[in-house]
Amino acid sequence: MCTTKYWQLAMALASFGLGCSAKTSTSGADGSAGVNEAGKLADSRTIDSQTLDSKTFDLRATESGVADGGASSIDNGRATDARDTQSAVDSSREVAASRDGSQDYPSSPDAFKDVNGSTSDMAPEAGLVGLGTCASPIKIPQGFYHLDVTRDTTGAAHVFDFPCASNGGSLVFQITIPSRQPQLVYADTFGTAWNTAIFFSDECDTPSPSGGMASACSDDACGTSQSQAAVAVGYGYHYLVVSGVDGESGPVTVHFEAATLGSGPSSYLPLGSGAVQGTTSGTDTSALCEAAGPINNYWWPSCPDDIGGDFHASTCDGSKWDTVLGLQVPRTDSQSCNDDDNTCGMRSSLDAILPPGAGLQILTVGGSNAKDMGNYTLTYTRP
Repeated sequence: MCTTKYWQLAMALASFGLGCSAKTSTSGADGSAGVNEAGKLADSRTIDSQTLDSKTFDLRATESGVADGGASSIDNGRATDARDTQSAVDSSREVAASRDGSQDYPSSPDAFKDVNGSTSDMAPEAGLVGLGTCASPIKIPQGFYHLDVTRDTTGAAHVFDFPCASNGGSLVFQITIPSRQPQLVYADTFGTAWNTAIFFSDECDTPSPSGGMASACSDDACGTSQSQAAVAVGYGYHYLVVSGVDGESGPVTVHFEAATLGSGPSSYLPLGSGAVQGTTSGTDTSALCEAAGPINNYWWPSCPDDIGGDFHASTCDGSKWDTVLGLQVPRTDSQSCNDDDNTCGMRSSLDAILPPGAGLQILTVGGSNAKDMGNYTLTYTRP
């Protein structure tokens, strides 16, 4: 197992409102919408049944604490037979990613290109452009892994009615996905002093998403008056609309996170210890942890009062092909990988210490080589 610093992270996967004790609403391509009360994530942690194929996504918040599915990924170069000792180099970033070492995220401003491809020596927050309207959205840089943006909604115009809250004036952020590789984009407003609501959509001036994607709306997440949501997205422009409930407004800090996903299915990983069965198939170009085979994703959000702790995952029991495990924690700028565990040969096990606080975690199960795929059993323990 190794841990590497992020040098590139992108965004993606099916959309959903995260509601650790949240009002959560999801709507699909047909424009339908519903509102659910998802109990405190620290207790029930329930996001039910997310599936990912090349076009459609389905994610619903429930109270049951049960979930099915799985998948996630990040780009670290192509795989070879000597994965545990090989370094993969991305020439556009000039960074080597080793399976057995660590590296720093590059300070080059090229890592923070805006939607027009221009670069700046300024920090990403300082270099953001846009007025926060549909006509002039605040443009989030491409290639970010986590980013805090502080703005003020005072005096902002009303964009559209949210399905999960009675909202007022809003600020609009634009997120650009430059490739076909799906990515999972996360946002929260924890720490804001007033009652916020947020909404992810494929379009700005209407709450109806386009292109078969789903939208996500969140109010009162994790037992607070702030919001937490995530959405799976593909190539093109996507929008996060930040608003206040019942006319509230003021300064707000939006914390963005993003992670690339594999092309396989994705599902929520329940709290505690357990075992899930899955099957990988097809092809994958994300190359998370240098895996050349198809990749499935498992993810979960955490709340501000979560204390973190020990994490363990393994494919040693019930898997008969060469697996690779990867863990992404965008807010810590790191990923962990394992291929060929010392105790179970070509299968994998991964151990990490998860940080406290709110954010996104993604576990991936992939094949070491392009031909490595099939049924597997994933055992895990997570805080």
